[in-house]
Amino acid sequence: SDVYVNGKHLCHHQGGYNPFEMEVTEIWQDGENEIVVRAEDDQKENQTYGKQGYGEIQGIWQTVWLENRGPEYIDSFRFYTKISGDVTLRVKACAADGAKVTAVFDGKEFSGAVENGGAEIAMHFDDTRLWSPECPELYEGEIILGDDRVETYFGIREVAAQNGRILLNGKPIYINGTLDQAFH
Repeated sequence: SDVYVNGKHLCHHQGGYNPFEMEVTEIWQDGENEIVVRAEDDQKENQTYGKQGYGEIQGIWQTVWLENRGPEYIDSFRFYTKISGDVTLRVKACAADGAKVTAVFDGKEFSGAVENGGAEIAMHFDDTRLWSPECPELYEGEIILGDDRVETYFGIREVAAQNGRILLNGKPIYINGTLDQAFH
C-alpha cells in the first residue's frame, strides 16, 4: 500500500494482514484535502495466503479512517469479561504516567491511571445481562482519556471447553459451521 495526502507520498506499507498508521498534521490543509490509498497485490509465489488463498478478491477490504487525536490518546483497548459481572478493561494509551482513564458504562463511572503506557480498570455490574446468540445483550458506553473519547460496547460472556464440548456462559452450545470462511 502507498498513501498520498494532497499529492505527497507519505507512507509505503508492505503486508496485507496488519494495520498501519501515519501522521498527516504537517501536510493537512484548511479546507479540502485529498487522501489516496493505493493497494496492490501481485500474488507472487512467495506470498502467504493461508490454506485457501482468496482468489480474485483483491484491494482494500478493511476499514480505512482518518482520526483527529491530541497528544494524549487511546491507542487500543480490550475487555475481559466474567459471568459474575466482573469486567477488566485494559487500555493501551499514549499518555504520561498518572493520566486518568475513565470508562462510563451502564450509568456507572470507573477509572484508572496510566502506568508504563497502559491502564487497567476493574468494573463490576450487578444483575449481569449475559450475551448469547438468543439474547445479544451489550453494554454501551465510552472510554475517555483527556480530550480523546471512544464510544464502544462489549458483551459479558464466558466461553470454555469441557469434555469435548464448547460452553457459553457455562452451558453447552452447538456451533454449526465453525469453518465457514466465506465473506462474500
